[in-house]
Amino acid sequence: MLNLLQKGAENAIRDCLRVKLEDKVFIITDKATREIGQALFDEAEKITLESKMVILENYGERPFKKYPKKIEEDIRTFQPTVTIFAASALEGEIPSLRHPLRLFLQVMKTRHAHMVGITKQLMETGMQADYKKVEARADSILAAVQGSKEIKVTSHFGTDLLVKPNSNYRWVKDDGIFRIPGDYTNLPDGEVFTTPEDVNGIFYGHLFGDYFDTKYGVLNKPIGIYIENGRMKDLRGENQCLINEFKEYVKVDENSDRVGEFAIGLNEAITELTGNLLQDEKFPGVHIAFGDSIGGKTGAKWSSVQHIDIVGLKTTIQIDGKTIMKDGTFII
Repeated sequence: MLNLLQKGAENAIRDCLRVKLEDKVFIITDKATREIGQALFDEAEKITLESKMVILENYGERPFKKYPKKIEEDIRTFQPTVTIFAASALEGEIPSLRHPLRLFLQVMKTRHAHMVGITKQLMETGMQADYKKVEARADSILAAVQGSKEIKVTSHFGTDLLVKPNSNYRWVKDDGIFRIPGDYTNLPDGEVFTTPEDVNGIFYGHLFGDYFDTKYGVLNKPIGIYIENGRMKDLRGENQCLINEFKEYVKVDENSDRVGEFAIGLNEAITELTGNLLQDEKFPGVHIAFGDSIGGKTGAKWSSVQHIDIVGLKTTIQIDGKTIMKDGTFII
């Protein structure tokens, strides 16, 4: 009988990435996450004749200050059809590692699972989901938001946000299932998202992404983020260290303070926040992100080297006046 870690790896390799005999699987892990990388590698080895696992520390000292081009050479030599990044998230590595690697893998057109910050806990919770059920929920949410003009998000914590979708940008269904070459998403998965045209109001965040989740965890007292014309204007709350760091984080380039993503998490196998953004952004409810617009999926024409997700709790969501979620529970 499979243990939960093995079952999570099986779900990733078989149900999500749909690895077949003819696939070539390239797994990127690190010393801290090697047990998970090994579980994924072992599962791939049961199916395909060609699998390879590399350790990030073998490419240089971490956190990387400069992009290690050697990893591109190794990937290009191996010519994988499936790639997995299952490694820890370190401060500063979005522009120096993860962002350029993602762009390279898009060119390579691999089916790529991004599992940054993955832990055994996540493999034993979010990766245990029945992804057919995740797919069904994603379809229902996608049907509700397609063509919408206005989305209102509120919560008893004080969130009061008005979101205007852009009719020229796509709504994206990330249900954890990889169907064609070039598919790219996080695992564990379960969300529907877009790049909004405009966002105004206040959003109370309980968890901040990138390295902030590891550093600060789930906030008992959320931070209020004031947004005007789609850009962050101010933050208010008791955690002044986080506030100060976040304000510096969104000064990196011209779009790093811009709302690049509005998303509805829908993985109902996740019943509480763990403090790990990789999974918690899939928690049923709303999260937003400042920075990169994920334009390769949404069709947005602007980008940023940063991308930081922020998760709210117990949200109520109204789509053109119709309520689809009440206090964190779907009602459709």
